[in-house]
Amino acid sequence: MWQGYLSGGYYDEKGNMRREIIVEDAQRVAKELEKVGMTSTSLRRFYNKVMAIKTKMSIEKDFEVVRPMIDKLVPIVSYNVKRKVIPDSFESFIKANVAHARKSHTDFLGFFEHFQCVIAFSKNTDDHRGGGGRSRSSQNYRKSGKNHQFGRK
Repeated sequence: MWQGYLSGGYYDEKGNMRREIIVEDAQRVAKELEKVGMTSTSLRRFYNKVMAIKTKMSIEKDFEVVRPMIDKLVPIVSYNVKRKVIPDSFESFIKANVAHARKSHTDFLGFFEHFQCVIAFSKNTDDHRGGGGRSRSSQNYRKSGKNHQFGRK
């Protein structure tokens, strides 16, 4: 995918998330995916799958039970690449991260945090109306001049 991407894993020697994973790598991934036409809808669809795994992991304490769910991300993304729903580089992103995330509960959480940062750095490529991805009713509400918190002008 990219030279040196994830070569240091998600964590530093003290067990803290590496800054590169949270900021630089996440920005680089988001820009690359945007450049090749990855829509925010497709990105969020896969993020929701990862979030579902995280939820299952909080319920099921045995990592071996959720590891197949992590591994299953690879064939799901491959299928969507073949259908030309998502770009090849997203498949590379998922494969590289699954290789790390499947090692342990902690590594999966590192992947989850990294993916969350990629989402945060991604532009909303599906919103053709403008307004930063807000719904039309939300945009109309903002234009009305009402205070969101208290419903007053």
